[in-house]
Amino acid sequence: MRRVTAIVAAMMLATLTLSAQRPQERPKAEYGKNEIGMSYGIITTNMTTAVFFDLLTLGHADIDSFYSGGASINYLHYVHPNVGLGAIATYEYGWEPSEVATDFHHHYYTVMPQTKLYWFNRKYVGMYSRIGIGATFVHGRKDGVRDTSWRPAFQLSGICIEAGGRVRGFLELALGNMGNILAGVKVNF
Repeated sequence: MRRVTAIVAAMMLATLTLSAQRPQERPKAEYGKNEIGMSYGIITTNMTTAVFFDLLTLGHADIDSFYSGGASINYLHYVHPNVGLGAIATYEYGWEPSEVATDFHHHYYTVMPQTKLYWFNRKYVGMYSRIGIGATFVHGRKDGVRDTSWRPAFQLSGICIEAGGRVRGFLELALGNMGNILAGVKVNF
């Protein structure tokens, strides 16, 4: 019985010393508190709305049919290592082909405050989500007449990955005015 007690006590002491050791931490990225990025996205909100209205009206909707995709620039300031606050500006062009009877040409200017939340941010790779809510100014012409309006805008990038050092490339699967699939490059300073 003493032998069993001694073995159990030795195992408990060994476990205590093992649990007292810190696991080796992976290096985190610390490249600066500011970030500037540029991206290009396809299948934007404007395009998905146009496709939806085309289907709903059986092709008789009076809207732009083709879109250039969203070209974006964004800025972030990190208030916490895993939380960045900033703004996004996106431009997109929409048009109706010249062989169609109606003449549509519009410029879409979108501005949104944004929040970026890291799931993890290691030295060479990170995963995050992004959310932005703002407004789009639409300016163009419809059958030769000036056409302007304001629309609500949003960006919800749920699954995003970035890789690199101080300069990183990124890919986002999302829904919104920047695009539903977007890729770009960013730099931290």
